[in-house]
Amino acid sequence: MITEIISELNLENGSNYKKAVLEAHKDNELLKRVLQMAYDRVKFTYGITMKNISYNILPEDQYTLSLEDGLDFLENNLCTRANTGHIAIKHLQGTLSAMGSDDAKIIELIINRDLRINMGRSNINKVIKNLITKPAYMRCSLSDKLDRIKYPAIVQTKADGTYRSLIVDNGEVILMSRSGEQDDFPNFFDKMSLLPDGVYIGELLIRSLPGAKNRLKANGLINSDTEQEDMFIQVWDYLTLSEWKEKKSTVDYIDRLNKLTDNIHGCDSIEVINGRYVDSYEYAMKFYKEQIALGLEGAVLKNLDTPFKDHTSPTQIKLKEEAVAEFILTGVEEGKGRLLGHAGAILFESACGQVKGKAGIMGGDDFQKMLWETREDRIGDIFSGKYNGVTKGKGSDTYNLMFAKLVELRPEKDEADDLEYIQNALV
Repeated sequence: MITEIISELNLENGSNYKKAVLEAHKDNELLKRVLQMAYDRVKFTYGITMKNISYNILPEDQYTLSLEDGLDFLENNLCTRANTGHIAIKHLQGTLSAMGSDDAKIIELIINRDLRINMGRSNINKVIKNLITKPAYMRCSLSDKLDRIKYPAIVQTKADGTYRSLIVDNGEVILMSRSGEQDDFPNFFDKMSLLPDGVYIGELLIRSLPGAKNRLKANGLINSDTEQEDMFIQVWDYLTLSEWKEKKSTVDYIDRLNKLTDNIHGCDSIEVINGRYVDSYEYAMKFYKEQIALGLEGAVLKNLDTPFKDHTSPTQIKLKEEAVAEFILTGVEEGKGRLLGHAGAILFESACGQVKGKAGIMGGDDFQKMLWETREDRIGDIFSGKYNGVTKGKGSDTYNLMFAKLVELRPEKDEADDLEYIQNALV
């Protein structure tokens, strides 16, 4: 039974234990369906919550619907919007009342999007590959694609927060990271619930901790699910719910931006990111340098007709002189002297495995202590690293980085960069 597997997953809280349990049950098709319907926000949206839902529990010998029947109801009646509003509530109550208590509880947990197994989407996908659909994400290209920019273009501030997709569906609000993990910020959600339906793409920030120098602290608070009163989101793109599900939009970027601006009017916890129309690369770089002077991270240059697609866009370019990329953490080494009991260095590799090496650590003693104490659970995590060059020693099969430093852990990401990206980031 699914209830028994959930109980087994909760016997211990370590991520390695949970992954081992899931590995043992990964061929259970019903379990995979339950996990997917609970955590895949892209494929499955129900348009209903458990608020105001009440139902009777029948004796075991009287219920007539199985867990599979309940899942069919969610998928065929709610996901398709065949049942909405009061009719959806009535039919859901009837379905739950005809199920056994354990199975009905699973349906409740699915609708609430939390099976209470304390296991994120990234770890589920590590065991059962691609089970949970990753949300759409359009990445920036680097300067080698500047010849694809058509002027006039638009250049915008590169935000210093942590990436989020804000999904609004009939008053229900979801805040989702690149890897599909979700936040729980009730007060912030209340403010966003009146926005028109759609997906608002941007970065979450804290007003009292502005700029790149405060990024580590602000993002640490956000990623720890600690809601802040002055939390807000800077956005730069908007998709309809159907475009989000299809992971593409053929609408020109300027039209999506204008729709975004209209939609958020009057809401003070969401704002369109600062930008400027430019007629040349020189003016774009002038804007970039202004942002750097303000203590911000940089700028992004975009074509006005850029469509949205789940890929690396050749017509939105990151203007950034600093070489930063994402790597896989493969090991943690203990420090020496006063750093005994702290992480002294980390081992890393690129997504393709062609870049490997050792990096120092930024973030201070507390961060290094935490990293050492949680080292076993950090293997495979993604982190942002700074570096000044890419080298390859004589006779070596792999590349290494010059002056590599771990800048911050990126729990919201589940993909590292490859050699080509790492090299191009230096251009």
